[in-house]
Amino acid sequence: MTRGAVGIVLATFLGVAGIAEAGTPARGSPPVVNSKGYTSSEVCAGCHEDIHRTWKNSLHAMSLSDPIFDAAYWEAIKLTKGAARPLCLRCHAPTTRLTKDFDQRQPITAEGVTCDFCHTIRAANPLAAGEPYTMRPGPVKLGTIRDAQSPAHKVEYSLIHTLSELCGGCHEYRAPSGALLMGTYSEWRASPYAEQGVHCQTCHMPMGDGRVVRPEVKAPERQINLHDIQGGHSLEKIRKAARVEVREVQRTEGGYRVVVTIENEGSGHMIPTGIPTRRLDLEVQLRRGQTILGEQRRVFRKVVVDQKGEELRTDAEILLWGVAIRSDNRIPPKAVQEVNLFFPYPGPPDFVVEATLHYRYSVAIAKPEEITLEMATASRPAR
Repeated sequence: MTRGAVGIVLATFLGVAGIAEAGTPARGSPPVVNSKGYTSSEVCAGCHEDIHRTWKNSLHAMSLSDPIFDAAYWEAIKLTKGAARPLCLRCHAPTTRLTKDFDQRQPITAEGVTCDFCHTIRAANPLAAGEPYTMRPGPVKLGTIRDAQSPAHKVEYSLIHTLSELCGGCHEYRAPSGALLMGTYSEWRASPYAEQGVHCQTCHMPMGDGRVVRPEVKAPERQINLHDIQGGHSLEKIRKAARVEVREVQRTEGGYRVVVTIENEGSGHMIPTGIPTRRLDLEVQLRRGQTILGEQRRVFRKVVVDQKGEELRTDAEILLWGVAIRSDNRIPPKAVQEVNLFFPYPGPPDFVVEATLHYRYSVAIAKPEEITLEMATASRPAR
């Protein structure tokens, strides 16, 4: 993929004073760029309908409203009496890095990873000790189209928008102790993909058919990036990541020796990656029809512990209290993990060995639940 195949910069923005955004102008009226701060993605939608429609249904757009994050966020708020807000919102509502709107009073905060946050980033260094992003919200929008022009705002080509560093600012988190709790960027950086110049955007932001802007806005036709940024919540992406093979079934004294391999063939980082509550479960069965003659499991994950050496099990606990990695047997990019198993089954080899790899993510999700309690009853026979 070429470096120009990653983002679409053209976006229309409405200007107001300060960092917050203003309302959306009527359709057909000229957009006014916010010269001092962030602008709502709804303004971008006025011209960039296809891109906005797809982004609106992405997890980046729902990064603050996603029920999985919501449950973990409120657990973190409770555990820290509110002190966790900046830690969580810096990536799930990244405009707060500048606005400091940790009480979520500004509408722009609710937009999650919104258009103007990414398209006003000047530089990114995920391995920096402090703030990884250089952010310059205002009239200039940055992206990957070299010949882009807009009647609504200034446009500049940006090399950083073609590189994994842009993503790594959020997809990398090191605890104060130095433990790498979430290291998707570092995992990619150590992979063959980085050596080949294959960046995050290649897989997670592929090109597709659509319009950069509305037909009445003069712009050349081209394939565009619709910003449908799929990852670990995409069934398609999950199924492309790994391949499982039963390499060997050998009868030995007292049972059968089975060799199963797992290959990380389609992921540019460890599988699984991200928050350590995600894991892979390998289930291997000896089956004769519907009868299970033997079953074994292996788990692949990163185990995070607190300062007492006790394992942490929820997203909130890991990010707040994780200080060290006890173990990590996840599978690197392009690597093949061999699993040797022994089944003490004395019968004849009239069975099939079936290996299944499951991707699991242990989460808490808050949902409405009606509670019904019987308070009192009464009865009286009819006469």
